[in-house]
Amino acid sequence: SRIAEFCESGAKMVIRFGALPSRALDSKKLISKSISLANAGWKIKTIRSAGSSLKGYRQALQFGSVSQVALEEYDIYVILEA
Repeated sequence: SRIAEFCESGAKMVIRFGALPSRALDSKKLISKSISLANAGWKIKTIRSAGSSLKGYRQALQFGSVSQVALEEYDIYVILEA
C-alpha cells in the first residue's frame, strides 16, 4: 500500500515471491491475500511460475549445506487501478 502512494494509476509492479520449506503454506494464496488486504488498488494480472528457488543455492550446494528441497517461486504481475 505504501508503494501505491507514490504511483500513478496504471503503474505496474512485478513481485518475485516464494516460501520457506519449513513453512507449510500456499505461497500463491498468501501473496494474493496480502495484495488484497493492502487495499491500495493493486490488481493481480498474472501469476507465473519462476521456477525453483534452488537456483539461488549454488554456493550452498557446492559446500553441501542444502538439506531441504527448494520450493517453487512465482512472479506476480500487478497493476495499480486506483
